[in-house]
Amino acid sequence: MWSKEMLAVACLLLAAICKANAQCSFDVVFLTDSSSSVGPHGTTAANIYIRDAIDCLTMYNVYDVGVGVTHFTCTSTEHIPLGHYTLGDPELTAAVGNIAHTGGLSRIGLAIRKMKDTTSFRSGVPRVAVVLTDGVGQGDAKERVDDYAEQAEEARESGITLYAVATGMYAFLDTAALDTIAGDPSRLHTTHFGGNGCGLAAKLVEDICETG
Repeated sequence: MWSKEMLAVACLLLAAICKANAQCSFDVVFLTDSSSSVGPHGTTAANIYIRDAIDCLTMYNVYDVGVGVTHFTCTSTEHIPLGHYTLGDPELTAAVGNIAHTGGLSRIGLAIRKMKDTTSFRSGVPRVAVVLTDGVGQGDAKERVDDYAEQAEEARESGITLYAVATGMYAFLDTAALDTIAGDPSRLHTTHFGGNGCGLAAKLVEDICETG
């Protein structure tokens, strides 16, 4: 996790990006892959990444941001319901830190579809989903392949902007899948090589507050 000094610098950059906005609202759901291929270290890296993103948005307090977190393997479980905590609530970041690695297969498409169909996004507010995964999806018991590409496109068509964050063992990342989920190279991020949640937070503000 970033130090307070590094977070403060990042927040100044966020302020510069969003200086013309007295208020900027959006809802963001983090979908974090807890499958065996991601591994315990990948799950921990994802948790830290999400906490840093939340901290960066919190420290510069002009954003009305709803946050939700879901973790998934072959099933998808809502860990933090969207809007259950307010941005800046210390219990929010504590709850993120409590997401444990479970292992198992990864159904990325199923997680995206369930998020799209069941999340209580606010009306009239930009909708965002951030998928933290290695991109290695598996099929179901009937040997059907993971339909992450189809589900990502359907989510975008429903008005949800998707971002992908690479986590897990770098050598085994499926970069093509991550590109497909993100839908645009500028929306693809990573927990590797110093990648951090503040970079994602800045990108969210740039994309949503500048153009929203």
